[in-house]
Amino acid sequence: MHTPKLILQSKDQTWPLHIRDPKGRRQAELQEPQRVQIPGSGPAFHPRPLLSHFIVLKMSFLKDLGVKTESEDLRRDEPQCCSEVNQPHTGEVSDSNQQVWVLQGQTIVTVPRSNSVTPVTVTVVPCKYPESLEQGRGVPIYLGIENPEMCLSCEDIEGQPTLQLKEEKILHLYNEVEPVDPFLFYRLEIHSTSTFESVAFPGWFIASSDRGHPIFLTSHQGENNVNFNLSINA
Repeated sequence: MHTPKLILQSKDQTWPLHIRDPKGRRQAELQEPQRVQIPGSGPAFHPRPLLSHFIVLKMSFLKDLGVKTESEDLRRDEPQCCSEVNQPHTGEVSDSNQQVWVLQGQTIVTVPRSNSVTPVTVTVVPCKYPESLEQGRGVPIYLGIENPEMCLSCEDIEGQPTLQLKEEKILHLYNEVEPVDPFLFYRLEIHSTSTFESVAFPGWFIASSDRGHPIFLTSHQGENNVNFNLSINA
């Protein structure tokens, strides 16, 4: 008769410990041991450390037999850190009105797409440490342009979150030991478009308006266009 393999919680799980079958059905529950006071022996003795060592040995034995642990399943389902980035992704950006980003001086403006218009090549690199940022807002990315090499940044200027284009190498930002919040944006994909929310100023998004106007930051999504098409080159 086939005996189903059981899945046990690891030692770092909270009490009670659950024993489950491979389909996730709970088979048994272990309660946390209570402190035991031995007369004349000093402080109360708590068997939990010994039990933890037993669990570690037991888990090692079970792994040798090919039995999975619940914590292994959780770790497998967690998003894994992205692989090392050596070159940024490149592409172009347009808004819902078919206006593309172009560079005028040191400013990105939007103009209608046409054969006579050359969109600026944007550069995109994911944040190396997304787990240290707020979850559920989108994928944190650094966003810049290829030539000249510059990056978009959000700063407080006279009390107003302001979008700026700065001379900064996007891979230098990527390789910093921690996220560089002013240069980071949460990219949230909605159908075929994306929004770019400032990490430094939550609730503020990159937006576009009329032809020839610079892109800017806004906290009023309903009043400004904040939906963009980011086309990444293959």
